Amino acid sequence: MLISWNEDTTLSGRVYLELGTDRFTFYQQIGNLTSAGYVPYTGTCRMTADSENGTILSGAYSDGEPWAHSYRVESMTDTELRLVSLDEQIESVYERVVIPDYVKEAPVTLPSRSESVLPLL
Repeated sequence: MLISWNEDTTLSGRVYLELGTDRFTFYQQIGNLTSAGYVPYTGTCRMTADSENGTILSGAYSDGEPWAHSYRVESMTDTELRLVSLDEQIESVYERVVIPDYVKEAPVTLPSRSESVLPLL
């Protein structure tokens, strides 16, 4: 679960990120959707070693559109994932939690990356 973005812990909603070996699921409930439910995004992801930046996390949504940013993995422990976007140097901190069933069971369906709801990644 996202607990801090750009050093701000007062987020206007919730975000859950589920990372697999080469796939991700991202559940987002931010802004005008805080009362509507979670929007799911899926796709592929990969971690690669980079001699200049260390481990890089990048991905693409299931429609083939790449994430808005690639991220340097600052730290990954049993309890926390700390990412920094390569281009803007914005830090995202995720705390390891069990994603509640209600988040996965009743997602909101929206057009892919609609103007009003842009995915955080």
